[in-house]
This record gives sequence, structure tokens and C-alpha cells, in this order.
Amino acid sequence: MRKHKSNRVKINSSFKRSYLFIAVFAVLGGGYLAFRSFAATPTNSIPSEYISRVYTEALGRQVAQSDWNEWVDYYKKNGCNATSTRNMTFLIYRSEEFASKPYSTNARVLAFYRGAFSREPTKTELDYWNAAMAQPGADFNQKISKLLESSDYAKRSQIYCSAKNFALTGRPVAIAGSMTSEQLQAKIDAAPAGSTILLPKSQTVWVKKRIILRRGITLTTKDSQGMAGRTAYANMARFVRYSTTDKTTGSLIVAMPGSKLQNVWLDGQLWNMKKSADAPGQNVFVTRSNAPTAVSYIRSESASGAQNILVHNGKSRNFSISDRGKRDDLQCTGKISIDHNLVINSANTHIRTRWADGIGTRCENSIISDNEIIDASDVAIIVFHGWGLQSQTAQVLRNKIFQAGNDTFGGIVADPLSVRAMGRNYPDCLAKRSNPDISHCDFRGMLFKDNILWTGPDASFVIMASSGTRAWSFLWGIGRGGASNGLGGEFTNNSTGMSTATVEVPFYISGLYGVTARNNFTDPSKLLRAIGSNPVNTCDKPAGRAKAPPHTALLVNKEYAYAAKTSSKEGNARPSIDSIFVQSNRDKCI
Repeated sequence: MRKHKSNRVKINSSFKRSYLFIAVFAVLGGGYLAFRSFAATPTNSIPSEYISRVYTEALGRQVAQSDWNEWVDYYKKNGCNATSTRNMTFLIYRSEEFASKPYSTNARVLAFYRGAFSREPTKTELDYWNAAMAQPGADFNQKISKLLESSDYAKRSQIYCSAKNFALTGRPVAIAGSMTSEQLQAKIDAAPAGSTILLPKSQTVWVKKRIILRRGITLTTKDSQGMAGRTAYANMARFVRYSTTDKTTGSLIVAMPGSKLQNVWLDGQLWNMKKSADAPGQNVFVTRSNAPTAVSYIRSESASGAQNILVHNGKSRNFSISDRGKRDDLQCTGKISIDHNLVINSANTHIRTRWADGIGTRCENSIISDNEIIDASDVAIIVFHGWGLQSQTAQVLRNKIFQAGNDTFGGIVADPLSVRAMGRNYPDCLAKRSNPDISHCDFRGMLFKDNILWTGPDASFVIMASSGTRAWSFLWGIGRGGASNGLGGEFTNNSTGMSTATVEVPFYISGLYGVTARNNFTDPSKLLRAIGSNPVNTCDKPAGRAKAPPHTALLVNKEYAYAAKTSSKEGNARPSIDSIFVQSNRDKCI
């Protein structure tokens, strides 16, 4: 993944003396307002979600760990209040990295309001800005400095300093023309295989019906390429779920075998949906394929389904077998690449009706690499068992996973699936070797390597890395068919990088035999206990918990009470994650 050394916000050189910097800039900048403090009581809180959001909205990327660490130090020293958040916001929006983006006035204003005010700009505001910036000598930085001085921003800062997760509000306004999903589908259907469809810059696509990206078609935005295009996200064509009440749309885009989806912005609008997340409502649904398929350099946020991006099999409400074109695509022999995408999951909060994965796959030949995932609330990256007679050999490499404002169950997880996911008692592959479904639970060849996972101080992982999902057997309890077992898989060199993670269990061997685990989360000082203040260095029960049997880690879903009876339906699933006894090499905490 491209490093942002040249574009990095220069905190060390210009911000540690921020108040002096602002005062000098007020003079040299020709009339900029000097920032003054509103009557907000400073706190010691670190506005993790706000820091993350300003970076994603201003710079189109995840906050770098080096920047993150310095902002943590800054807020520890200065507290969180209108002045401290204002200074940070102004510095980032007047940075060279933001100024260098080839934005129109509409695009630049969109990026500012989404970050600084956590909302969409209105048409009236866009019209005002276009008229104002057309005046001789108009200066964008001078105008945003006035907005950051407003009482409206001061009120917003109170939310930023007090809430671990907050909505990005307002309905989007088309900033450069629009079309409907039906109109785009007609273009796709008329294009011959091998064609590239270029969408106009900043165009809005109102998605009323799922879009089928046909075999061999590339869909992208004109003049938007690679990482430079993705980080200038307001220039990318934006796909917006049209209805916030109708749950029949399904996925926004279904990528068929051999297709490519690149440099577009997908917005599932979950922030604005009053109903809960809908299972088939992924932003991108990638079909299994015997041809190379790619989802690259896209921005995906607010998915109204169980994942932002999902690679799945041929059975789905999203399409029929006839849509696929070839039945042999059910065997995923073609490489599917999910790479360099930004996934923002903040709307999918950590409650049962809204939690979601970042990226999931059931394709044996998936490569999930160099993605930035923010605020997953179920699992950040999950690899399900293979399909048919294929062993699961997916590669999950160099992804960066940051929990800013959402708690999540898992970071990187291999999942043989279970009763709660399959709706039936899926066979224990190793206990029933004669069963023809044994290959479903074969993970030999799967690799999680060089992934970085970290959190803000108010978010946490239950388990950062898990080989298997016996820990999440809500139904029937351990040993009674609640989760499938499996074989193989490798976890190597996964870490928290330069930052820390709040976590209950760093690594769990939870149902897969013969797992290879090397050099994962080796610095206990960077692993902070989700309950209690001691670093995580054993699998003993966390401080403050009820007595637990020896060699047991209690894994608790914080959204629920501590004690409840098992239910036969997931909708009323038992509210605590079962205690996992160290019985064999498939059930160990590391």
C-alpha cells in the first residue's frame, strides 16, 4: 500500500505550537480570524471518531498511526473542547494534502461539511459557496475559519468530545449531475464484454434497483485512478441507495465473473435508514467466479447489509443462476482481488440489528489486500469456509483495521460457519471424516499475514484474531453442535503496529485444528484489557469478573446482560459468549 509520507499532515512541525501557529497565521494570512475559546469545559477525552472522520472526509483515507498517536498526545495535554477540535480541523483542511486535491468548489465544500460538521451540505449552502468563491480574491481557508468559529461548530464539538460514535446526517445532494440505476444498467447491458464504462466525475447514481455489473465489464470514474483517485473521493461517481425505508433493493452493485469495479464511491445510507440492516444489502456483492474479478480503490460506507463487501456463492436473492451465465463459476477458480479499498463502517453500530462485517469472502482464491477498514462492528475481515470441493486458501494481507468508535466482535477471523449462520447443525468436518462436506471446513492454505489492528480508547475488540468461531456459539453451547470445526490455516506477523488496541482476547484458536500461528501481537504493552487496566498477557479471566474455571477466558458481548437462557433462534440469542475451556489444540487462547 502506498505510504503517505509526502502528504502526511505535518503535526510535529506545525501543530505542537498550534496556538502560536494560529496567531501568526492570523496576521500573515491577511485577516484570518484568530481562534478563540468558547465556554466549553475541557475534558480529558480523546475524540477518536471525530479524528477518524476528519481524515476520511478531508483526506479520503484512514488516519496514519503516526498521526493518530500524536493527536492522542495532543488531546491528553489540551483536553477535548471547541478550541482543540477546531485547531485540529483547521490544520487538516488547510494542509497541502487537502489543497492539492483537484476538486471543484462543490466537491471541496462537500468534503468540508462531511468532516467538520458531520453532515451533508444542502443545495442552498452549495449555491452560496459557488457564488462566494466566484468573487475576486475569495479564499477557501478564510471562509472555513469563520465557519469553525461559529456557535454551530461549538455545539457540534460537544458531541465530538462526548460521544464515541455519532451519525453523519443529511441526504446527499447531487453535486455534478445524476442518473438512476436503471439508466446505468441499460448502458451496462448494451456494452460488449471487455468494455470500460466511464462515469462522469462526481456524478450521483441513485440506486433504486441493484446494478448487475455484467461479465467482463469494467465500471469506473473518468479521470480517477488508483490511490490518488480514491483519496480524492468527492470526484468519484457516488452510488447512493435511493430509498431509506424500502429494503428490497438488495446490494447496490453485484459484480459478476470477470468484471472490475474501480474508483467509485458506494453509500448504503444506513445512517438515514430507520429500519435495521438487511442481510442482502451489501454495498458490493461479488459472485464466485472462474474468471479474474476485482474490486479495487473504491470507497464503501454505511452498508445496509451484513457486510460492506462480500464474495459469495451462487445462491442469493441478489441474482439467479441465469444471471451468472456459466454454472462452472460456482467453483471459484478465478482469482478475486479485493484491494486498496476504504471501508467505513461507523453507521453499522455494535448492536444486534445493525452490526456488520467490513469484508467477507467464501471464494477459495480471494486475495484481500491493502484495504483500510474503519469501525467494523461484527468482524473486520472474515473468511468463511470454501464451497463445493474446494479448500479455503484465501490470502488476507497488509490490511489496516482501526476501531475508532465501534466495538467489534472480531478483527480477522476464519469461520467454518455454524448453526447460527447456516440455520442447521452443520457437520463437524473432523468428527465425520466420511461426510462428503468435509472440504467445507478445510482451511489449509488460508493465510492472514501482516495485518495491523488497533483501537481508540473507547472502542474494543472482543477477539482480535480467531481461527474458528466456537467462541461465538450462541446456540446450544460448546460441544453440542453450536459451531463447526475445521482444519489448517495460518496467522503470521499480525500486530497493532505503532499503536495500542483495547481487547479481551488477542488471539483465539477456536475450532480449527493444526493452525500455524507465528509472531502475532507479540508486544503485550500495546494490548490493553477491555475490562480492567492491566495489559493482556494471559488467558485468565479479566479483573472484576465472577470466578471462572481455570484456563478459561470469558468472552462477553457487552450489548447484553450477563446471564440469560439459550434460545433456539438467533433473534433471541443467548446474551453472553460461552466460556471456552482449553480442551484441545482447537480451543486455546494465545
